Amino acid sequence: MALSRHALAERVGRSGELLAMSKLEMAGHRCHHVVTVADDAWIKTETGRILTLQIKSSNGIHYNGGRQYAFWTKSAPGIIRSDIYAFVALDRGLVYFMKKSNKNLKKSNTRIHKDLFTAENETKTMNKVLG
Repeated sequence: MALSRHALAERVGRSGELLAMSKLEMAGHRCHHVVTVADDAWIKTETGRILTLQIKSSNGIHYNGGRQYAFWTKSAPGIIRSDIYAFVALDRGLVYFMKKSNKNLKKSNTRIHKDLFTAENETKTMNKVLG
């Protein structure tokens, strides 16, 4: 039986949340899944800082002639953005991390080039946003 579009989106989102949190845990940061309007998880870093995390997931490349992943990053009115965003490319099993102050984080739809999803960039961007 084929999944509805909504059911597929829920599975993609949940899978991305688990993948991003597992990568953070393996790097030594404590993650706690939360159900709030703005955040998907809270992170306690190795130094004890508490940060909020929004996780956005995609199951494949959809834009710019097959070169970019697209993530819906529009916040609801009156909602403060999470401290950190984790963009998950499920088809590659990789995460790209970004601070909320990053100029590449767009108000509605953030696109990330497929070549930025590498194991090296995963570690580099994680260290940059949590360091």
